Amino acid sequence: MDRSQLAARGFLSGFALKLAAVFFMVIDHATEATFQLWIPFLFRRGMNAAQMMMFKIFLRGLGRISFPLFVFLLVEGFFHTRDVKKYALSLFIFSLLSECPFDLAVFRRTLEFSYQNVFFTLFLGILTLWGLEKYKGRKTIRFLICGGSLLLAELAGIDYGPHGIALILIMYFYRDQGVKRFIASALVYFALYCGDTIYALMKGQIKGDLITEKLYLYSGFFLFVMALPAFLLIHFYNGKRGPAWNKYIFYAFYPAHLLLLAWIAGHFA
Repeated sequence: MDRSQLAARGFLSGFALKLAAVFFMVIDHATEATFQLWIPFLFRRGMNAAQMMMFKIFLRGLGRISFPLFVFLLVEGFFHTRDVKKYALSLFIFSLLSECPFDLAVFRRTLEFSYQNVFFTLFLGILTLWGLEKYKGRKTIRFLICGGSLLLAELAGIDYGPHGIALILIMYFYRDQGVKRFIASALVYFALYCGDTIYALMKGQIKGDLITEKLYLYSGFFLFVMALPAFLLIHFYNGKRGPAWNKYIFYAFYPAHLLLLAWIAGHFA
């Protein structure tokens, strides 16, 4: 689909999609970092443990909308950038700058090497796309690039792991095929959020009362469903950049808001 067709169909610019992605990301991170602080307030409002868990799952579910938007924008940025090396370097620098804030907000420690922030996912993704473009027509090499990236994502413990890289590949290969992009992405998200839960339940690995098991099971399906509206937003993309804000403002917002959330969680705990 060419850009004129996108403009005729859509009303959301890349800037609008980026704002939406940031908004839902903040909801997700704020819930993850500070939810413990809300528990006394929610308890006074009459919520029991199961209701609080459902409320948290709902908020985290809203956060699932952000990653597909960031991935879509990454792929669009890859096709429009004049300098892929500079693009990749920027992502790598901010992945390093964001790691301590990410670990402080999520793990309450300065460094946690078992899990890396999403900038590493985007960085590996852009390197993968760079390799795929460089070796167009070389199917074996491209297959090895995809497989190597998926394996590295798993070994490095980056955010969203190989599922995140798979989503980037889907956005790349099906860039102009909205239906195939949606179906393939939905399958990736189903595997990410529902596969492990279903397997654990079938094997009897989840212990506890019936309510706990149901919440654990349904949370996976709920997170899967909550990710899907992102593709509706992508459908209405008009192919335009929108207001020309410096991209580094958005990049810097990521570690800055994580540092703020880490401070709030630590100061009011």
